[in-house]
Amino acid sequence: MFDPKENDVFTIPEETFGEKTTMQHLCEIDIPLEPLLALSRNNESSVVPTIEAFIGRAIRKTYEVGDKIITGYTPIDLRPIFHFENSGNSSSNFPIPYTEKMDRYDLNERSMYLRSILDIQSQPENLFVKVKYARDAIMAVTRKRLPLGIKARIITNGGRKIDRKIYTYGISYAGKVRFGEEIDPHVASVTACAGSYSYPLWILACEFGGIIRLVLTQSYESDALARNICKEMSDYISGTSFIDWGHHDFDEFHLKDLRHLRRFDKLEGRIGEWKKQQNN
Repeated sequence: MFDPKENDVFTIPEETFGEKTTMQHLCEIDIPLEPLLALSRNNESSVVPTIEAFIGRAIRKTYEVGDKIITGYTPIDLRPIFHFENSGNSSSNFPIPYTEKMDRYDLNERSMYLRSILDIQSQPENLFVKVKYARDAIMAVTRKRLPLGIKARIITNGGRKIDRKIYTYGISYAGKVRFGEEIDPHVASVTACAGSYSYPLWILACEFGGIIRLVLTQSYESDALARNICKEMSDYISGTSFIDWGHHDFDEFHLKDLRHLRRFDKLEGRIGEWKKQQNN
């Protein structure tokens, strides 16, 4: 099991917009599905490791990475592995490493190698370790006698702090989006994105109408890396396109704004006192 805490992980060296804003820079890369699937199958790989092979090479071409390790936050769906169903999010995640030596190999070998790493990381015994670690970390906070808002803040901030240390970027592949036979013909395209707050770059991919759309959400201005990722892909897959969507401000949702939790406002003094204790 790869442990990024025992390695020197590369961090994207861009000045971010800061923690006091939800503004992000969005770029889009559209990839024809069939050529990407064919490329993945020929390399004995799959979609996400193949995409990560492109991204790893692009990061190393864009920045001075040296011998540091590029790690991609890669969600794994637990349902087919543990044979259960639910209606919500049932995933764990693993850092998939892209090392300096991978630059010596062509795309076929890189994508195959990354798929083998993914297979090893997602063995049930490793998944048990990851799930238990996440559960124990959350339970340690939820058991404390603190207001709900403070608990949520501790868990969120703690998770983001850990993520920044062990991941270079994140990627999530939602697979094929379906609306049903009656609705599909009326849908031109599907775009999905999520804010990148734990690390500078978060990529959300979804498939619809024969296209895999990658939306790169950045907490920094430069589009150099996004364009280099597109260049790596277009060199192998014709028809790959790039769009710079500019800036987007994500909405915010605060517990204190809920009417039935107005009593939360009375706890502001306790929150301030707790912050002082944490700083001390």
